[in-house]
Amino acid sequence: MENQIIPSIGRVVLYHPTEKEKEALKELGCNKSNVLPGTIVAVWGDYPTSAVNVKVQVDGKYPDLWKTSISVSEADEQGNYREGSYSWPVRK
Repeated sequence: MENQIIPSIGRVVLYHPTEKEKEALKELGCNKSNVLPGTIVAVWGDYPTSAVNVKVQVDGKYPDLWKTSISVSEADEQGNYREGSYSWPVRK
């Protein structure tokens, strides 16, 4: 894994929702998105690959999602991320 950031509480990450989650959010009147911002609220280890709990913000009236024990992923050759994972925002 090329990105060796160690997750910590309070860090902003990008959550990659599953197709089922995207459809459920759309049905609730939220914008369907391939990526959503979230904040790490718990970390399960001291390694770049440690699982985390994330409060995910949605674009709409639906309350935030709480995702538990999710893993980091990197984009594949087509620029896609694994569903239900998180990634680090690109710094510019």
